[in-house]
Amino acid sequence: MRILRLRPQERRYFDWLDPFRRLDRLVLPHYFALVGVTGIEGKNDEWPSALLVASMEDDRLVVEWLCVDPAQRYEGLGGEMLDKLFELAKKQGLSKVAVRILEKDELSELNTESELYFAEQYFDSEELLPGEWSVEMFKLLKGSFFKKNASDYPMAKTIREVSAGLLKDAIGKLWDDDKAWRLSDVPGEPGIYDPDLSSALVDEDEICGLFLVQRVGDICYPSFMYAESEQEFSALVLRSAGAAREVMSPDEEIRLIARSEECAAMAAKIFPGGKHESKMLVADLDEIDS
Repeated sequence: MRILRLRPQERRYFDWLDPFRRLDRLVLPHYFALVGVTGIEGKNDEWPSALLVASMEDDRLVVEWLCVDPAQRYEGLGGEMLDKLFELAKKQGLSKVAVRILEKDELSELNTESELYFAEQYFDSEELLPGEWSVEMFKLLKGSFFKKNASDYPMAKTIREVSAGLLKDAIGKLWDDDKAWRLSDVPGEPGIYDPDLSSALVDEDEICGLFLVQRVGDICYPSFMYAESEQEFSALVLRSAGAAREVMSPDEEIRLIARSEECAAMAAKIFPGGKHESKMLVADLDEIDS
């Protein structure tokens, strides 16, 4: 089997291996995909047989989706895809590869089988995560948090109202601040963040607070928050929520992945339930080598 890097513009050709639209996330800077192709008997053509979608974090690559053509399962193709991912991680000087498992999501019926499979592929340690939240927009905006008056915070603006240069400088400066909540581990250019759903606090031509949201298909991912007080935090979230009422349909989802207990505490304030327990199954590449 040949394994190739999948370009974002090619993702429409692999929908049948991607029923939950994981490939939509390739527009995000820290996601990538690999496709495995095999020869077709009696022909010169090759056929896509396996798909792996992964994300990059500080010290690891994370498997977000792995699928093999049902007609070619139990032939070791999934293992070959993971071996390639291990190889990529080592080339980047990383020591771990992980797979994210949610207690409850659209794949919950597959999780038990998936855990057994990954355990056989060197993913033999477990890390509990602070949690994930997934809530439909209309349910979220009914929560008590959003009954506050957004007009009390005139400094809060959507990033559509902020110059690209000012925003880019602020992302670079605030991303590395210890007070920041990084819900995504890779900062991006201003253009990857939704201009209406992302918000900024602007004081005398300086950005002093940021809430950045990425929109992928019908799911929105809060990616970054920097606020120095609970009042500033409220201002940013309420400004984004006001825009969401205008540009989002009620059944679109907000999905937040907390990477720290501080992030989880923030999420608990704004989400009316919707928390899912989550964990990482981790493969230590040094142990595989030994």
